[in-house]
Amino acid sequence: MEAIMFLHVDGMIAADRQRWVQVTLGDQSAITRYSNFVDRGVMALTDLVAKGLPLVGSKAAADLVERVAKLDDFPARNIADGPGWNGEAYVMADGRVFGPEGSQDYIVGFQTETRRIGQKGTMETWKQVIEGLEGQNLVIFCVMAMFLPPLLRLTNRVGNFGFELCGERASGKSTAQLIAASVVGGVLDDGGHYWLSMDQTLHSLEDVMASHNDHPVVLDEANVFAGGTLPKERAEALKAAVFKMSGGASTGRRGVPQVSGKRLVYLTSANEPISKIIGKSAGARAATDRLMTLDLTLYDKVGVFSKVPPQYPSASAFADHFKQGVAENYGHAFPAFIERLVAARHTDEAAVRRRIEQLVALFQKKAKIDANSGPQARVSEAFGLAYAAAVLAQGFDVLPKNLRLGSATLAAFRLFMKSQPDGRPPLDRVRAMLTDPRVVHLPKGKPSTKKAATILEAGAWVRLDGDQEELWIMPKCGSKLFPDWAALMKTASFQAMMVAGDGTHRTVKRTLWEGGPIKRVIALRVPVA
Repeated sequence: MEAIMFLHVDGMIAADRQRWVQVTLGDQSAITRYSNFVDRGVMALTDLVAKGLPLVGSKAAADLVERVAKLDDFPARNIADGPGWNGEAYVMADGRVFGPEGSQDYIVGFQTETRRIGQKGTMETWKQVIEGLEGQNLVIFCVMAMFLPPLLRLTNRVGNFGFELCGERASGKSTAQLIAASVVGGVLDDGGHYWLSMDQTLHSLEDVMASHNDHPVVLDEANVFAGGTLPKERAEALKAAVFKMSGGASTGRRGVPQVSGKRLVYLTSANEPISKIIGKSAGARAATDRLMTLDLTLYDKVGVFSKVPPQYPSASAFADHFKQGVAENYGHAFPAFIERLVAARHTDEAAVRRRIEQLVALFQKKAKIDANSGPQARVSEAFGLAYAAAVLAQGFDVLPKNLRLGSATLAAFRLFMKSQPDGRPPLDRVRAMLTDPRVVHLPKGKPSTKKAATILEAGAWVRLDGDQEELWIMPKCGSKLFPDWAALMKTASFQAMMVAGDGTHRTVKRTLWEGGPIKRVIALRVPVA
């Protein structure tokens, strides 16, 4: 009976006219929706206990329901019923509220996440770590994408989208995600990290969307999503997950509430592109249009890194440097960005919207986007929004000034475009490859020692014999030059250019220079234009 004596309830009404009840028990307090008190208050009690209120026993529950039934005063209050934008205020998933100066305090009405969105170290030290990413375009882009979600409600963009890092194991995908996750919260694999395993979301996708509204979502290991199921079932599960996250909504199911209108951007990683797992149906194409693949097998760099500085013995040592840095310093950048964005929006929201539009247009101009291509314009807008968010963050003194944001965004966009089907005829594509910087033109005579080293490093060469040019491609390099290599080789026009192989081989032997090494290559005789 003692606990009941300290029980107190207050009614209140939010700006959307939804009624709420604040329950105080001793020195602890939590709020829940007034509508949760139907059916003897079962939903209300469950919600309040989940929020940390120790309502134990049937007598306490009955007394609570009785007191709520007698409420007749519901004064207006600012209530945040979920993370993200609540009017002009932004509420982080851990319950921190960033409102315009002079605004009324907000009461947080949702279950907060304090462990995943913690802080450690300092903002300045984190920035020093991130400064070391100069020139590492893909990793920089992953960091940039973390600032994008709060901008979605300030644009006319419909739907959510994501970016997918895919490539072989030990290519740095998880390292890039850890660095990106440090913008918002923890990175250590001790339950306090901001990133989530993709497989964890299978039965809790609604919860993930609700708790990440207007926040970034970092999902690791998409390749194990729905593991153990049949390939067709796994493909359908992945497709459904992509559609739900892109729409920010679900119809709900037994025991799981419906969610809608959630805005978020997600960064995933996998060994294999989700588009390949899902397949080639119309629905699959629509799903993967919402998840833009950054295929590291087409990047021709050191995994996710553009280069490894000479002071580091390996790419893994370079990665360890950043992982250690963000493990000691995290969770400062995102709230600092939000604080400045809230103030800017309150001062002149129209100006913020115009600035975002201008930055997106600037990126699309740099990327030379075909204005008449609807799909390309929409995809480039997604990359442009990441650019706009990062430029704002840099202007807010949140991101280091030495990061070249335009270069990073262009590198990521061009890598995405490499993975897209090329509609040009095979002959035109092969002719274009003759001038590609990755293809080395062989000299007529014996090359110098330095030139020979450059030739040997390449995986594709051009030999000119009179007016006839031959393009030689090492089989293992074909997919780097042509993302659809396997399908391209099956086309009649491509096969018409191929020099017949030796015996059962599709390849032929070619000598790079007189007396030089012999390579087995796919040889293409390119017709004179």
